[in-house]
Amino acid sequence: MRTLVALTTLLVTGCGMPYWDGSVPPLDSRADPCGSGALTQKGVRALQRIPFLQSAYTDGATVAWAGMPRPETVVEVARGDDATREVVVRVPGTSVGADPNGEAVELHEDYDDTDPDGATSDDKDDDKDDDVVEAEDFFRLAARIEHLPPETAGYCYRLVSANEPLTEWASLTLAQPAGDERIDRFVLLGDTGNGHPAQRAIAARIASEPMDAVIFLGDIAYTSGTHEQLQARFFDVYASLLQRIPVYAVIGNHDNRTQRGKPFEEAFVLPGNERWYSFDLGDVHFVALDTTRIGREQARWLEADLAKTERKFTVVVGHHPPYTAAWRGSSRGFRRWFVPVLERHHVELVVTGHEHHYERTKPLDGIVYIVSGGGGAHLQRTGWKERTAVAHAKHHFLTMEVRADALVVRAIDIDGHLLDTVVVSDRR
Repeated sequence: MRTLVALTTLLVTGCGMPYWDGSVPPLDSRADPCGSGALTQKGVRALQRIPFLQSAYTDGATVAWAGMPRPETVVEVARGDDATREVVVRVPGTSVGADPNGEAVELHEDYDDTDPDGATSDDKDDDKDDDVVEAEDFFRLAARIEHLPPETAGYCYRLVSANEPLTEWASLTLAQPAGDERIDRFVLLGDTGNGHPAQRAIAARIASEPMDAVIFLGDIAYTSGTHEQLQARFFDVYASLLQRIPVYAVIGNHDNRTQRGKPFEEAFVLPGNERWYSFDLGDVHFVALDTTRIGREQARWLEADLAKTERKFTVVVGHHPPYTAAWRGSSRGFRRWFVPVLERHHVELVVTGHEHHYERTKPLDGIVYIVSGGGGAHLQRTGWKERTAVAHAKHHFLTMEVRADALVVRAIDIDGHLLDTVVVSDRR
């Protein structure tokens, strides 16, 4: 009887582990050479979400924000080495996303998104702020900055309305071109958005990392991806980082719970249909998959996308892992629809989240698979299979360094210690 009770407890808790109870380190981010990016007094009144960078290009980037839909609101850009901040480009913001006068209605879907520890106190805490935020409270705007000439000193940007600044100057980080001699650096992390101290501790750690972009691997707004949860558990937590570093995100099962992920789609200005898309940064072609809607349509798109890329490396990111030793098991849909395509096109690396730990496989048909779901949510105990190379039940994030002939990926834990390093070679 005791054995049955213990087994039942294990199944209900999903191999969950106690909450992290360490201290949150002080935020020690890199000094921005352009300025603080802080809101001005007028900006505090006018903006509901401070500007953040999306979709970096070699000649510009997309700046997005939420605030009053004033037609005179513009993004101003100046050269980084110009102390006078003479404006070289002004781009007006335009409305993006849904009709700002529409209503956000809670519609929880039946998708199988079983939590790793069932109905826990964590879920009860999360549910207390599940109130719907009306869509009219979020006027989403964006400006695409483009055709900037190459500038070694970089560029600065700020938001201005009626000739009055809404923000101080901040760095406008662009994408490096392919073949550039500089080393690209990226940060990846998953399963972040539950609002607990571990999330804030990881956020403080990554703030001091050198990076050209940050990629979130889903479940950024527990428990159901509402407008309010996205604001409180994503944009508020990473505000200072996102203001100067381009951000990309894939949708997770929790982000998909409200209106099939409509708040997620409205919050970001991502390429393509925003659910699955690709982008190039330096020598890397990134492919973002929607693992909540796996099927023929997305697989055909993936085949076509990988057939035309000419970048040296290809990295695929998504939420549900195709290979894991965790108790919930691998995503059969991912393995059926996507893995054969990835193998045909010699993809080097696949990084997903969903399981709340760190896990890396041995190369499988030449591809290294990493599970990185330790960005802040409650941890799970790891499993082990023959294909497993490394597994740690630790809060962590990933750094990726792009060298001439390889990707160097490191897993860094919540205390700043190195968990794992893997070097992934060019397969082309």
